Amino acid sequence: MKQPIHLFVRRAGAVLLIIGACLSASTLFGATLAYWQMDEATGASVIQDSIGSKDLTLGVSATQAQPFSSVVPNPDPGPFRSGETKTDQGSLNNSRGGQSSYDELFDMRGSPWTLEGWFRNSAVPGQQTTAEIIAATRNSPGWKGWDLRMQNGMIQLLAQPNSGAGISMRTNRRYDDGAWHHIALQWNPAAGAEGRVRLYVDGSMVKEGAGAGDLGADSTRRFAIGAQITADTKGTAQARWNGDLDEFRFSNTLLEPNDFLCAGYVPSARPVPPAPVAPPQAADAGVQNISAAYRNGQVFIQWEESAASRENLRVYLHTEPITPANFSQARLVEQRIEPHSASDWYEDPAECPKADGPVRGWIIESGASALDRNGGLFVHTVTASDPAPAFFAVLTDSQAGADIKAGQNSLTSAVGLSVAPVSAIWQLGAPTANSPPATGKPLAIQLHSHQGRPTGSLTYLIFGDKTMGWREGLPFKFKVSVLTNAVVVEPYDRVWINRKLGSAETRSSYNTPYKNIETWHYGTSDKIYDPVERYNGTVVNYTERLYLKMLDWVEQTYQTDTNKVYAYGASMGTGVQRLALQNPDRFASVDLLVPFVDWSYVSGSENNAQRLDASCGPMTMMTSDGIALSNRMNLVEFMQKTTRDLPHVIIRVGRQDKSVFWTRKPAYMEAMQTNRHGLTAGWDNGAHGTAMRPRNIAAFPNFSDYDYASSHFALNKSYPAFTRFSMNQNPGNGDPAAGDASGFINRGLDWSDIADQPNRYEVKIQVTHPDAVYPVRVDVTPRNLQNFKLRPGQTLHAQNRNSAGAVVEEKTITVDHAGRATCETFTIDSAQGNMLTLMKK
Repeated sequence: MKQPIHLFVRRAGAVLLIIGACLSASTLFGATLAYWQMDEATGASVIQDSIGSKDLTLGVSATQAQPFSSVVPNPDPGPFRSGETKTDQGSLNNSRGGQSSYDELFDMRGSPWTLEGWFRNSAVPGQQTTAEIIAATRNSPGWKGWDLRMQNGMIQLLAQPNSGAGISMRTNRRYDDGAWHHIALQWNPAAGAEGRVRLYVDGSMVKEGAGAGDLGADSTRRFAIGAQITADTKGTAQARWNGDLDEFRFSNTLLEPNDFLCAGYVPSARPVPPAPVAPPQAADAGVQNISAAYRNGQVFIQWEESAASRENLRVYLHTEPITPANFSQARLVEQRIEPHSASDWYEDPAECPKADGPVRGWIIESGASALDRNGGLFVHTVTASDPAPAFFAVLTDSQAGADIKAGQNSLTSAVGLSVAPVSAIWQLGAPTANSPPATGKPLAIQLHSHQGRPTGSLTYLIFGDKTMGWREGLPFKFKVSVLTNAVVVEPYDRVWINRKLGSAETRSSYNTPYKNIETWHYGTSDKIYDPVERYNGTVVNYTERLYLKMLDWVEQTYQTDTNKVYAYGASMGTGVQRLALQNPDRFASVDLLVPFVDWSYVSGSENNAQRLDASCGPMTMMTSDGIALSNRMNLVEFMQKTTRDLPHVIIRVGRQDKSVFWTRKPAYMEAMQTNRHGLTAGWDNGAHGTAMRPRNIAAFPNFSDYDYASSHFALNKSYPAFTRFSMNQNPGNGDPAAGDASGFINRGLDWSDIADQPNRYEVKIQVTHPDAVYPVRVDVTPRNLQNFKLRPGQTLHAQNRNSAGAVVEEKTITVDHAGRATCETFTIDSAQGNMLTLMKK
């Protein structure tokens, strides 16, 4: 039975009482679940719902000049009547707010709805770039839910269920024009197997398509306007809207466009505020005086641009001078090249941590002057598919083929191209300051810890090809030092991504101040340039590829010993371990201080996975290796599965390390021992900054002891891997209460006199441990065999002779399924050592 209702409408200071005898409550407000006028008093701590109780209580910023007159309209039956955004000075600028808890009514679940409201973006017209949320439930962790955002001026909808494939749709035109626009998003779960979404702007449908199905409930998601609200206890706002938002309504039905708040409102009639006056631009959109030069397999394309330029640029290639007439035939070489790309950000304190100047452009020829840092530079690595000769042109993002002008942004003279080895560029003055070669010396790569940078000057600059970054031509700097006993390469792990990360993309604030980030010596998403698309991309080991190219170049330029290449790293720098283990044919040993062994590890408050969220994303992302990032980053699992020869590993760890965590270290050591890999390990009760710091521990190598590495390991030389040494301590199982507080694995075991012949293998094994009490026992597995090749199931005769030459043991051993021959419980009965001989039967 219909009941009378009393509706109070406050209008222009008067209160009208409407009495109806035949109207149901649903007639007027049945479709409106929540209505936020955004007309709150300055400094308000909550955005009030004028209809129901769906206040937006988190992260609110109300900066309007004055509160708007309090008006509660009847929003459902008729057109938009109050809080008109064309004149409303009470709309919230840079406003944002979110529900304090999950409410599935606002999520894409089993009920239809329409969300609508008004927006105006505050970017310079046509230049909005970063992701800014209009409304959302999608947030970390896992990035499940939906969000409606502006990215590069276009409206985008993303929806991701708790499991299965998500969706992404984007408008074809930009709306960062400084004008008010009405937006409406509809969710219809009953249309098709996956539901259907529609997106309207200014009352006209601009996108329609299948949804992602029921997104599923998730208590970490919070509905928000003007931001994403994270799943943390603070309800942190991220990807914030910059501009005005007003008059948002959430209806629990599919409204017709005639019922939208913009009905009867003509978009073209809205007054557009005057655009901010931009500084004078150089003629022809700021791209002038293009030039190009070929050197060492790369083309260095330069141009001038206005100091006020803010547009990204694109580079094109063709067999003829590029003109408006043939532009459609030109090949796009690269895009998203930042304005002022000639600026050396590595040395600019405003652009890069640890930088101390001088602030200048890149030095792209040995001994040459630096480029004008306001200009542009793109470096293309020549490929076999490139024409020779070739012509190039450069356009800004707002330009088209009609804007091509010969001699200004398009070359009139050809550049001769050929595929050739790329060369790094000396950075320290005249070329005579550079003094390679260092013939025959060992080569070491040393990776630095988090936020670390090599001391002194970075000596070389190299520009990557398209396999070494999210775009071609990214610059990288590294240092090369020629020591008496080694040549040491030290890269600086930062990569330009042409934007600052949003707080939604990283749990660490140190990742957000610059447009370049650490890659943890691994790589990035191939779409790191886009805060949304990066999660739909692939994680690629760009940095590892770059390091291998650096080592190639140093080996050739300095003429180092290619069989004596060693990897060193501390803390974050222990990412060198991944590089070496993935490329065992390049590295003879790996030497680590307080290493990560499982970057995917998360347990309670212990979280290593978050370290890579800035550069790579969640551990569920797929990598260029065809496996999930979690698998690529889990070296415990890698060691458990790997039986092939690997470089010998030395590690030093602390049980109280709260940065890289002790928990996974015993499992790592156990996996190495189980699969008979070469390991020397030490641990103590130290923390991240103190663990295993004492040097000159008897019978245990110092960190970065190049002489130790070069005297024990080489790619063309076998070495014995030791397991089950009778003097080992017990690291426990990862429980802080289990195992010995300090100890070693394989401390003091040494070897010499290796004979690696087709039918015979021999090695002398000694113990240098100061506390050795003989006899001691150890399992011995020859690794990296050069001539003594084995096959699974093959039988060998094993012999143990003491220092006097007497045979103390003989037995038959069988080569296992992985081609390993292990002499178990080999006895060493004196400090002079014992000789192990293996002979084929």
